[in-house]
Amino acid sequence: MNQPTSSAQESPPGKRVIRVAVVEDDANVREMFRRMVGKISGLDCVRVFTTGEEAVRELPGLLPDLVLMDIHLPGMNGIECMKQLRRLLPTVKVVMLTCERGHELLFTALRAGADGYVTKPCDRAKLARVIAEVMAGGRPIASDMTGHLVQAAMNPPKRRLSPHPKL
Repeated sequence: MNQPTSSAQESPPGKRVIRVAVVEDDANVREMFRRMVGKISGLDCVRVFTTGEEAVRELPGLLPDLVLMDIHLPGMNGIECMKQLRRLLPTVKVVMLTCERGHELLFTALRAGADGYVTKPCDRAKLARVIAEVMAGGRPIASDMTGHLVQAAMNPPKRRLSPHPKL
């Protein structure tokens, strides 16, 4: 069920409104993010989607600046949806949303091009900071996930040497 949700927030003079779309299958969480975006000055929630397939089909016509993307979606998952959206909307920013605290999804999402990674639950102040940072060119990662990045940097995978030195 996708629906227009424009709340057309007033933004300070000379500051452009950031157009945000939400892709989330859980109705309560989807509504929570729609409302949060609508209450943050300078943001406009242009549409919400329940599946990645709907988002890929309809987002190109909406030209959002940023997409809040659940990783675990029915059918096409959020990472695959992000990859397809990148081909259709190369400049769109994508912030991944998840309840997962494991490092594999974090690394997969970052390698696939996620602009940010937020763990749920997420309050309005945190969401506003994440969106501002992403739109300024940053790549915010949930503070409860940064330990995984530090650990990976300190213990990189060991490279196996080839038994054939010339290879």
